[in-house]
Amino acid sequence: MSRFVNDKTILGDFMGVAFNTAFEMAATEDPKFVVSMRRDGSLRLLDSNDKYACGLAEEYLKEREDFHGFTYFPTLEAANAFVKQLQDIGLEEIGKHLVLVPPTTDYSAAEGDTMALKVADMMASEEKNTSSFPQVAEKKSPQRNIMESALKAASASMPGNSGSAGAGSNGAASGPVVFDMGKCKLDFGKKGTATGSPSGCDFDVSAVFPHVSKEFGVAVVVIKAWKTTNLWHFDSKYMNLFNEHFITNELVKKGRDVPLFLQTLIDMPIVSSSNANDYKRQRNSTWTINKQKFLIMVPQNGFGLEKYVESAFKTMGTNFRSTNENCGMQYANWLAENKRQAYERSRGISGSRTKNQTHEQFAEEMQRKLVGVFSKMTPNYNVPLDTWMTHGHIKQFLTDNCGYSSWDDVPKLPNNDLRNKVLKKFPRETFPHWDSVEIPDF
Repeated sequence: MSRFVNDKTILGDFMGVAFNTAFEMAATEDPKFVVSMRRDGSLRLLDSNDKYACGLAEEYLKEREDFHGFTYFPTLEAANAFVKQLQDIGLEEIGKHLVLVPPTTDYSAAEGDTMALKVADMMASEEKNTSSFPQVAEKKSPQRNIMESALKAASASMPGNSGSAGAGSNGAASGPVVFDMGKCKLDFGKKGTATGSPSGCDFDVSAVFPHVSKEFGVAVVVIKAWKTTNLWHFDSKYMNLFNEHFITNELVKKGRDVPLFLQTLIDMPIVSSSNANDYKRQRNSTWTINKQKFLIMVPQNGFGLEKYVESAFKTMGTNFRSTNENCGMQYANWLAENKRQAYERSRGISGSRTKNQTHEQFAEEMQRKLVGVFSKMTPNYNVPLDTWMTHGHIKQFLTDNCGYSSWDDVPKLPNNDLRNKVLKKFPRETFPHWDSVEIPDF
């Protein structure tokens, strides 16, 4: 019994390996196997190769007080042998060394089946079949919370406010609120525009829309902004060169599944703010304005959406790290060969106010900016689909990726109404007729 330790690091290490194996496709990860014992003496075996392992380990971590402990094994054979050994000992003997709650004297036939050496059978009783997915809770940034608290305090302290802080029985109004701006730093250029070196990128992430007949849901992710200047020409075409190489030479060769986000990265024309069936276009031009978009698949028993979004961002930025000293030159060479007009404009050669740069100077600039935008990601969750997508593209997404055949398939349970995650103005704005919705022409 001394092998069991109620240590959360055992589950934490296991979850990391299980997640990399199932999602990031890390070929170098050695599998892990964890045997756990609940307070009632029942045993569970977690295999990092199993698709449900991430979710189960996460649940065990939350319910850690319900377990005597956990123990790690490097091989499935060793883990199974340990389970079999405890099964042969029996709960009556185990109860002499541990306090079992509730007390049990022997394994039932059903428990014996659960303890079969086949890992899938051991975990079957713990699988959860739910028709909805937990959505990411609405969150406020720390800065917004601070500002709201300050405004509330200022409002309460205004003269004549009956709820003024410090207003006593004599009705005397408190004095004005003074904000300490000593730590506030604002940088402005000569024309009053903000200066500095912004970095990272902003992601707008939709809710998770469950598939009508399969055990997963799908969310849409739009790369809202690269937080830097002179990177307007960076698009999915270049990123997909690396994705396709990784898929062909790593995943397919090793017989691994390809994550949905690697298959679905595209430049999507965004919706017009005045017409849900048309695109936003460049000023005085018929050219559409595009944003990079990809899809995230979320298994019912996997991690939460946030973990998958973080991992997708990490994978996408693999080739744009500070350790890759040539990523700027690689991109400059590709841009010069494939998008000559954009290349010359960005260097200041033609049609631009940008200072004329040599190819090497431009490559150095791209090195700094590519590393910078992939250094961090700021996600915004529960963004309605019609923020960026036309009605036609929304219908296409729900049909092709979620199996929907009408707007009625959008979940509308009291605690999981996703209709306002499709249309931001629902119910003031109603859904269009399903059969008449089409993708608008470019």
